[in-house]
Amino acid sequence: MDRPVSSQIAMPQALSPSVCRTFRVAARVMSPDAAPSTEDGWLECELLIARRLADLPANRRRQMLGFVRALPALAAALTGRRFARLSAVQVLALLHRLEASPVAALRRGVWGLRTLVFAGVYGRPETAIATGWRPHDGGWEGRAAERVRTTPGGSPSPLRLLP
Repeated sequence: MDRPVSSQIAMPQALSPSVCRTFRVAARVMSPDAAPSTEDGWLECELLIARRLADLPANRRRQMLGFVRALPALAAALTGRRFARLSAVQVLALLHRLEASPVAALRRGVWGLRTLVFAGVYGRPETAIATGWRPHDGGWEGRAAERVRTTPGGSPSPLRLLP
């Protein structure tokens, strides 16, 4: 007997409350105009992030979550304040400092955090509608092909893009 489709879809492991707090602080700073404004929006964002993490190989998922868990301690050590208590300017300064670190794991952690935050924030249908973003079946190549103007002879010229 076949199981219903919904039971075949594996739900990602829920993120811990401390990890969610760190993601929320980062999202408010990294994309202030698109960050969710409701608790339901935040839960949807966190579910998208959890799904994205679940898609990563186990070692990369551990590294990413390790960085996110370490971020409050890094903030305390480098600024003397808790991560959640930092102003937006201080969070940005901390992330820029870590991004410029000679330690590759810290640089990769910042970029991984940014990628996950953007996936969660901009992956929500509400944000996509508000920003006018829509995916294209043909990917980036399909989107570019839409914008190519044809020459008078009918052949496309990749150098003549519409504004």
